[in-house]
Amino acid sequence: MSAYTAPLKDMRFVLNELAGLAAVAALPGYQDATQDTADAILDEAAKFATEVLDPLNQSGDQEGSRWKDGAVTTPKGFKEAYKLFCVDAELVLDRGAGRLVALAERTIRLHQELRHDEKRNSPHAFGGIRRA
Repeated sequence: MSAYTAPLKDMRFVLNELAGLAAVAALPGYQDATQDTADAILDEAAKFATEVLDPLNQSGDQEGSRWKDGAVTTPKGFKEAYKLFCVDAELVLDRGAGRLVALAERTIRLHQELRHDEKRNSPHAFGGIRRA
């Protein structure tokens, strides 16, 4: 179980009281900067940090990143976590034309593949993409 809990109450306070989210949403071109959108982004980011990033802390500290021949090799799981981040970010931010359902399905598949590969201790996460 993760030890990290995102300070969502504090983040919402900063967005609403200090940054003035409602005033930002009133600006031309920022109509989508609503409380619902901000809450969805914060909730998903907190979930990602707790479920995906926090478990990587120990292996990241133990293995560390390495620089060799002009390339960086990250600790086990970091490359896959970044790929999940890209998919999750696209899912939360893309609200148009039915892509939300397709992205949700793709994200679920990637999460399932990652969990399956972790259980098998496979270096081939995401169906053949090898960790550098």
